[in-house]
Amino acid sequence: GALRAAVTSDTAAKLVRELVQENAVRVIAASTEQPEAELRANLIGVTILGTALMRHVLEVEPIASLDEQRLTAVLATAFAAYLGAELSGPDGAAVA
Repeated sequence: GALRAAVTSDTAAKLVRELVQENAVRVIAASTEQPEAELRANLIGVTILGTALMRHVLEVEPIASLDEQRLTAVLATAFAAYLGAELSGPDGAAVA
């Protein structure tokens, strides 16, 4: 439904964007004291939406048929990296 519609409808895109911002990004950003918390939280949001799009709308393999527990474990590793890794600036230097 909504994710598929968000690809072609400005109204649906706004709804999905607000839903993700309110229910995921803001909560995640508030839960970390890392520098650039909002950027880190948005990277997680992008990964969630991209995974949902690939899995449920585009049905891209192996994401579409990956066991939920395995997918959760892989995503958890990525999210931990987003929350814990040093982020690089435009010149490649780590952002403190």
